[in-house]
Amino acid sequence: MSSSPPVIVEGESSGGVAGHPDATRESSPRYSARLVALVLLLYSGLAVASTWPLARDPGGQVPRGTLESTTIPLVSGWALWWTADRMPAGFASYWDAPIFHPAPGAFVLSEAMPLVGMLAAPLFWAGASPVLAYNAMLFFALVLNGGVTFGLLRALGIHPWAAAAGGAIAVLLPYVQREVGVLTVVPIAGIVATLWALLAVARQPSPARGVVFGAAFGATYLVCGQHALFLALALPPAAAWLWSRELKRRTTLVAAGAALVTVAVLVMPVVRAQIEVFDKPHGERTESGAVAGSARAGTWWTAPWQPIVPIPGVRLSEEIHRRGLFPGAAKLALAIVGLAWALRQRNSRRFAALLATLACGGLVLSMLPRIVVGDVSPYAWGRGVLPGFAQVRSFYRAGVLVHVAVALLAGWGVHAVLSARTKLGGGRFSRVPAAIALALTALAVVELWPVGQGFSPGPDFASWRPFVQWVERNVASDEAMAYFPFFSGGRMAGFEDDARWMALQSGHGRAMVNGYSSYVPETRRKFARATSRFPDAESHAAMWRYGVRWVVVDESWLARTKRGEPDRPRWRLAHRFPAHDLLVYEVLNPS
Repeated sequence: MSSSPPVIVEGESSGGVAGHPDATRESSPRYSARLVALVLLLYSGLAVASTWPLARDPGGQVPRGTLESTTIPLVSGWALWWTADRMPAGFASYWDAPIFHPAPGAFVLSEAMPLVGMLAAPLFWAGASPVLAYNAMLFFALVLNGGVTFGLLRALGIHPWAAAAGGAIAVLLPYVQREVGVLTVVPIAGIVATLWALLAVARQPSPARGVVFGAAFGATYLVCGQHALFLALALPPAAAWLWSRELKRRTTLVAAGAALVTVAVLVMPVVRAQIEVFDKPHGERTESGAVAGSARAGTWWTAPWQPIVPIPGVRLSEEIHRRGLFPGAAKLALAIVGLAWALRQRNSRRFAALLATLACGGLVLSMLPRIVVGDVSPYAWGRGVLPGFAQVRSFYRAGVLVHVAVALLAGWGVHAVLSARTKLGGGRFSRVPAAIALALTALAVVELWPVGQGFSPGPDFASWRPFVQWVERNVASDEAMAYFPFFSGGRMAGFEDDARWMALQSGHGRAMVNGYSSYVPETRRKFARATSRFPDAESHAAMWRYGVRWVVVDESWLARTKRGEPDRPRWRLAHRFPAHDLLVYEVLNPS
């Protein structure tokens, strides 16, 4: 989710596509208000249709995508709220989020998405719930994905309708649509904007364009650190195609310096906090975990949903999360046509080669933990020398670079088909290329329509208002709470109750020992072990060690597990909420 770089292209009259760094004559493509409105309307319609029925109840439905629970989307909505909550305070205590009490730096343990949270802040200030804010940012991200892709393709001199087709493909990319339950990886606009800005710098280096490039990459990092890391690894070798003798100038060094300074200013507050927290033994993923989170060769021939047109060799994913990275046969066909056409044009071949190289880099990175060359594991080497490498769990997400390249090259493919009209003159067959382009575009957009998206009801915030108000009145701002049953760890779905408590926390702001993130700190595990026999004496002692003064208990769970009712002298029943089957106990002073 980043701002678009300046549009700098050659005119379209020559039929060529800009993209060669030697190009010096630049002019902006024509952007009529009607065209922009139509394109954005198209992308908005696709965003709504692909996530239907979400638009019918954006404040009540939680999109799971291919996930089995609402844990991740609820936690992501909570993350947006926390950023919005800290903005008026100048981000004071930003990293010490009120989960996993009393562990410091809890917000560093997951993708914080600070940029998305800042964009969502006005919604929270207007009274939106985390669920509504999440869904609003989801729609915005999908439309922005298409809009920025459209902008880059137009900057490359591509026909307006071919550029619109590329943007539509970007909205419906399988990688994006299967992840609608993981907001941090939905936006690809930052990646596309970084490519757009790189093109601008390569054509005419300047400090301003260096700043825009740095801002685009920095925005990518502030939305999804994983995407930024993969881009940082794959883009340099791909960008070598843009190098030319004309770039051996002082202005290029100045532009590069401006980009580096801009990136540092934007990301260093986040990076500094991450280094402080992850520079510990628990901060690294296991190698086996990285292997499990990487793609196999067969993953690239696996589709998350049934293709509209069956393709021999392509199978439907049978995994619970439907992990499949096949982008679609029509998209690939258009991308191959676009690549072949662009490589034949003097003004486009270098940028086309960049996209092809970027796709190859993403393909290799997605499978890297499984790759062994002789006795050497490139992944094991990277863990030792590349910052952030050992913290990556889901290497298959490097596939986003392949999907982005396919979308852009597919737009070029549509342009190539449309360009055949000029060769046919004005005869009876001149409309054939347009009809073919339209049919291929429609198929490329809908061929992997996300028919299996999952949606679940979110918390009914109105019905929970009495509980939230009671907490605000009775629990001091510096007191912590614990919610039982307390999940001891395991599958992500087991943290769904914690995620719901986090969503409700947006109403009262009181700290909790519970919580969920990509990393679960050791303090939470120790608390789970110490309170496994709640409400016994050991549990009471653990509450005092952790600074917990209030316990919220599921009454049916308490009766079902025959644990006995918490009573004096350790516990005091403070309130009962029959509508939600809850009991609230005060933890009494043992002395």
